[in-house]
Amino acid sequence: MSKAKLDGEARVEEFLLTSGLQVERYTKAQLRQGRTPDFRIFGGDELAFFCEVKTAQEDEWLDKQFSCCANAHAGGRRATRLYLQSDQLPDP
Repeated sequence: MSKAKLDGEARVEEFLLTSGLQVERYTKAQLRQGRTPDFRIFGGDELAFFCEVKTAQEDEWLDKQFSCCANAHAGGRRATRLYLQSDQLPDP
């Protein structure tokens, strides 16, 4: 698991706890059964909601491009995937 994801989960967990909610992580056995949210959140004894934490990732590719260039322009091409819904495609 990435450091950014762990940091993000810790921040969210701390926020929820300081808001008076109980935070419950899934057990390893539950995680092995399939995909789960990151936490179950309880208000008192009742399940209030599920929480899935999303964090931004650093762009290491761009950092590498700039590391070789002092006060210069860096760039290049990299393989990326672009997903569009059919209503976003240009007319033929």
